[in-house]
Amino acid sequence: MNNKKIAALGLIVLVAIGVTFGLTQISNAATLNSGSSNTSGNLKEGMHKSGVGNMINQANRLKRKVAVDAAMASGDYNAWVAAEGKSSSILAKINANNFPKLVQAYELRKQEETIMKDLGIKQGAKFEIVGSL
Repeated sequence: MNNKKIAALGLIVLVAIGVTFGLTQISNAATLNSGSSNTSGNLKEGMHKSGVGNMINQANRLKRKVAVDAAMASGDYNAWVAAEGKSSSILAKINANNFPKLVQAYELRKQEETIMKDLGIKQGAKFEIVGSL
């Protein structure tokens, strides 16, 4: 084998080892995050402070946001409760009777975001409307 082939083969082996190690770390973090492992709390806490733990937390937040958005868009109270989670503090204020009002506010906020984007105003930017409405 010539040197180029050996170098290419070595690179492939290194990439394979890296991918295997990375997948193992993600799998371990997922196991720790799910609580199905019998490991100590310190190890679990350490994983959450790591990049892998942060990635899992971000994925869980995104999954929750998508579920909440879908429930709000469809006006499905039960799906919204499931997406929020039973320990969510907002459930003390929102019930099946006033949920349509929350959906209305959600839809208005989406409209506002679209209008502000069309106007070229960044989300979260502070602005003042001068004059009376």
